[in-house]
Amino acid sequence: MGNDFLKITDVAMILNVGRVTVWNKIKRGELKAMKVSRDYRIFEHDLMAYIAKCNKKEEDDVNV
Repeated sequence: MGNDFLKITDVAMILNVGRVTVWNKIKRGELKAMKVSRDYRIFEHDLMAYIAKCNKKEEDDVNV
C-alpha cells in the first residue's frame, strides 16, 4: 500500500461493485480520484480511507 494508482476497474473489483458505481462515487465526491487523460486513477491510500469511512459508518449505524 502506498502511493500506487488504481484504475476504476481495479477499484470496482476490490469493492465488488460495477465500474459505473465507482465512477458515480467519484463524481459525487465520495471517492477521491485524479483525472488522467480521459480516465481516472485512485490512490490506494484514498481507497483505503474510503473503505475505513464506510466501515465506520456501518459501525455507527449498528450502534444506534
